[in-house]
Amino acid sequence: DVTGGAITALDAALVLQASSGQRALDGEHRVACDVTGNGSVSPLDAARILQVVVVRGRARRTTRAPA
Repeated sequence: DVTGGAITALDAALVLQASSGQRALDGEHRVACDVTGNGSVSPLDAARILQVVVVRGRARRTTRAPA
């Protein structure tokens, strides 16, 4: 996670900013943002982060106890 907490859509937005040159990343953040492990930060990394966020959101909704 880039923001220091749980992985969220904000992390994907930060990756998109970095991949377009709008945000500079230090070495540690660059490694964290390269979720595909291909050595670069790209929109594909942001898409993978969003996939994780969506899947986790669905899992939370299906595991909640009925009211």
